[in-house]
Amino acid sequence: MKLFLIAVVAAMSFFVGGKASAQNNTIGLPDEAFETLKRAVTLVDEGMYEAALTDFDSLAERYPDNYTVQYERLFSLYHLGRFEEVLKGAKKLLKHKDASPMLYQMYGNVLDITGKSDEARKVYRDGLKRFPEAGFLCLELGNIDFMSGDYVAALDNYNNGISISPAFASNYYRAAMICLASESAKVWGLIYAETAILLAPNNDERKADMSGRIRECMLDNIKIATEGDSVKASVTLAKERKITVDEKTGKVYLDFQGIFEGCTTAAVTDMAVARRPFDATMAQLVGLRRSITESYFEATDNLYGNSMYLLPFWKSVIDAGHWDAYNYFIFSGVLTDEFAAWIDGNREAFNSFIDWYNTSPFILDATHTVGAGEIYRDYRPLDLIEAIALQADLLKLAEGKSSDDDKDSIN
Repeated sequence: MKLFLIAVVAAMSFFVGGKASAQNNTIGLPDEAFETLKRAVTLVDEGMYEAALTDFDSLAERYPDNYTVQYERLFSLYHLGRFEEVLKGAKKLLKHKDASPMLYQMYGNVLDITGKSDEARKVYRDGLKRFPEAGFLCLELGNIDFMSGDYVAALDNYNNGISISPAFASNYYRAAMICLASESAKVWGLIYAETAILLAPNNDERKADMSGRIRECMLDNIKIATEGDSVKASVTLAKERKITVDEKTGKVYLDFQGIFEGCTTAAVTDMAVARRPFDATMAQLVGLRRSITESYFEATDNLYGNSMYLLPFWKSVIDAGHWDAYNYFIFSGVLTDEFAAWIDGNREAFNSFIDWYNTSPFILDATHTVGAGEIYRDYRPLDLIEAIALQADLLKLAEGKSSDDDKDSIN
């Protein structure tokens, strides 16, 4: 099976992902010393930290002012659990002109590990002041709050990280877990969970976790029940459908969660005419999610633009003819039997989707986002009459789809 070529990976090592041999000597070391450094980093990549430390110690003594040498030595000590040495060295190295945000991350992590969480918070925040685009420092702040049970503060930190570093997957992953467990942010949980999958598509364990949570959320909050001649469909993804009016301009802002729930209600109503319970099978998920996308564009004309880029991305997958394969990929780790049965007869279609995705990947940046903090950036403000009309359109959309079967009554 082909693998996605696009993946975003974060690491604390200067030489990322075992590619030391490909690095050019641009850090001011003699060639002989640079070769020794590459050899030591390769040993670290292979988990041979003690062996690497012999070279690092020698290099650190010879080149005390070389940031890369000193940092990589601390990185090896970190993996060996020699935390007091890391704390002492990191505190001194922070003053170096070439200090990196990864140093703040390492230093803060060791402070947190050794029970100094308040000091760790300060280090992460200092790092953000110096490197305001280091979203992984927001992740670390959020993780401290998460572990202490302050999920509101944790989510604020994860959302901040999503805003400043939209391509970093881990903030979405952590935020998704909080939102999906909440009563008021389940839609954001669904969005963040899928985004975490798309930004790290080769992380099979995380993909299975997130896709499983997406499916569980839908199972818990989408119901189709038959009572006599009637069919009752309900969707409870949003606690309320908020409408905010700007007092100065009179423009109306519709909460995304309410719009998504409305589109989902229309899609579920469409499914309900088949008079089958919603079991979140692969076929049902494929059809439901496609209908959500179509309902969104039909009713809202892409109201949030690329500030809610996941929905335009979904539409691009549909338009390219890869919707089934895309969904089988998303849920392959949780609906394994259904995926295995499908892939046997659709391997060419799946590979075609992978080829398409590698040329048209899901990429987030300053202009293509999915974060709650950016949701109104491309929003098309409505007046009150337009907002009421849009809400009515969603209701009509649901009613129109249910009328396809005039024998069923959708309540």
